[in-house]
Amino acid sequence: MTKMPQPNYRPQLPGVFRITHSDLETYLECGLRWLLKKELKHRRSTVAQMIGTGIAGAQKADLQVKHDTGIGLRLGQIVDAGVAAYEAERSECEVEAPKIQIANGKDETAAAASCYGTEVSPLYDKINAVEKQIVGLFTMDLSPSETTTFEVAGTPDVMTPNGIGDTKTGQPWTQERADRTRQLTMYGWLFRVAEEKWPAELWIDSLSRTKAGWRHERLYTTREIEDYVAAGKAIAAAKKGIEAEVYLPAPSSSWRCSAKWCEFYGKGCPAVSGRERKL
Repeated sequence: MTKMPQPNYRPQLPGVFRITHSDLETYLECGLRWLLKKELKHRRSTVAQMIGTGIAGAQKADLQVKHDTGIGLRLGQIVDAGVAAYEAERSECEVEAPKIQIANGKDETAAAASCYGTEVSPLYDKINAVEKQIVGLFTMDLSPSETTTFEVAGTPDVMTPNGIGDTKTGQPWTQERADRTRQLTMYGWLFRVAEEKWPAELWIDSLSRTKAGWRHERLYTTREIEDYVAAGKAIAAAKKGIEAEVYLPAPSSSWRCSAKWCEFYGKGCPAVSGRERKL
């Protein structure tokens, strides 16, 4: 079984709460899914998630070579790297999907990696770091009498001299979503930790499937102090809930509460009824 590399952050400070963007959003979207992922002894994945992992693998391979040599991979090498990452994720995880769907996912990964190679890779020239594992310690005032301390950990896709970018697959991103995502806000913190300055720009490279094939759009955004304060308050709220062992399920009407988007839907989630499991 091929193992995908996992983040290896520095040791956590004793008694200090640590969270990543992924854990924060998972907990806020569905506390039960956060808990099930934490307790599961092996990982589960969906085909959509594996495609995302494949593109991440293609980008990492390409940008690491570009960082080291100044020249990225050839298009065929990028596609091969994406497919290899998809297959590695499939080997490591439990994937409950028809074989034809898994095979189609591999083809989609190749097509999406080709889109990345032709439209995203050329946008990068100067690269400071690729998937650098960063941890920052932060303290903020919640009120005149209450202060909270926490660590933020993250592995941004890529850092340039000007900022941080992240590549997304699936539903196309909008400018509003890029402006609001807490992930880029938390990455802004981590950029300051690593580079000792605030990022001048942040961006999302959105890769989405259309009837004509995969397409790309880059969405630039920035963050102000108010954005960092709001993210800190969201982390503080999650910190209280997790420490109190409060794990609320997602609303039943949420698009995330479905077999397509949740690996635990009908497969261990106590909030999904027997009737829903048959849908």
